[in-house]
Amino acid sequence: MEVQGGAGPDPALQERIASEVDALVPQARAEGRRAWAKAPHALDEGEMEGLALYGLAQAASRWPGYCAEKGHDPWAFHYFTAFCLRRIRGAMLDEMRRMDHVTRNDRTLARAIRDVAQSAPLTEAEVAAELGIPVAKVRAINSAVSARPVYMDAEEVTVASEDNVESSALVSGALRAAERAVRGLPRPDRDLVLLRHVYGLTVSQAASVARVPVADAVASLRASAEMVRGELARAMGVALS
Repeated sequence: MEVQGGAGPDPALQERIASEVDALVPQARAEGRRAWAKAPHALDEGEMEGLALYGLAQAASRWPGYCAEKGHDPWAFHYFTAFCLRRIRGAMLDEMRRMDHVTRNDRTLARAIRDVAQSAPLTEAEVAAELGIPVAKVRAINSAVSARPVYMDAEEVTVASEDNVESSALVSGALRAAERAVRGLPRPDRDLVLLRHVYGLTVSQAASVARVPVADAVASLRASAEMVRGELARAMGVALS
């Protein structure tokens, strides 16, 4: 795994970082499962594990540069675990914020409802009276923020409308087919796809994080790509040669 540094990679340091990363992979996976368990109705367990592994790879890559910038000793590995855990959790949080679907106004109301409800045990009617809004609005906001993970400091997400219904339906069907194909892969293959094609790691970096030989990672990614290609072709009615 290549790492960011000032005067170039130190082979001995790279080897030590790779060893530390290898030891942290089970903990990263556990962090992913822990995040998924907080909202299993809205999150995918495998995706959260993949995000955690991506965060671990990011931390490993950033460690030498971070130490150089802060004037720290890059061999002080007793800080490495904490550094990695912060990026692991940050990677998952970044994605869940991106998934946030609640508007800015509703998020503001959700914060107000939360603050009022935390001050004293109140009924929905009492919360509504305190805020001067209808009870139905309180219920609607509570329902919206419980449907999927919502972060009160996240920016509003705007979704563009689609004018071409037929084209939109075709594309949506193809995307669903691709998603089903990826979700149907065995977990080791799915992790490699996420690390390589979603989170932008090189093949060698993805192989290192997944703890598989590079040659095996190449073969797995090629086979996965062919499977997804076939599902996309079937969904769009295209005959492959």
